[in-house]
Amino acid sequence: MKDTITLSRLKIPVFIGVPDEERAEQQVVEVTLEMSPERPLLGTGDEIDQTINYYEVSKRLIAEAQAKPRKLIEQLNEDLLRMVLGEFPLESATITTYKYILPNTEHVSVSMTLTR
Repeated sequence: MKDTITLSRLKIPVFIGVPDEERAEQQVVEVTLEMSPERPLLGTGDEIDQTINYYEVSKRLIAEAQAKPRKLIEQLNEDLLRMVLGEFPLESATITTYKYILPNTEHVSVSMTLTR
């Protein structure tokens, strides 16, 4: 079993949606990111530079998600996955984004995994 660090349900205001009217106003999506570091977590000691700084990851997720409007959650997920694997020492990452748009549903979610 791989070591995992999980950010659960990070709330991010974004411009997203297929119709122009939906993208006209921000809506809040929630992002859960499961990260498998390149190095095992056991033995990292008490040093932040020996692990994944999840605060920095959360700031980058927000900045990347807000960088431009998108039509699809799938594109948002792909952009976020490519960014975290490009900027942080991760072997793989799985992202799930929750969108609260459809009536009579709790949410719509899309999950994707990218491995280095």
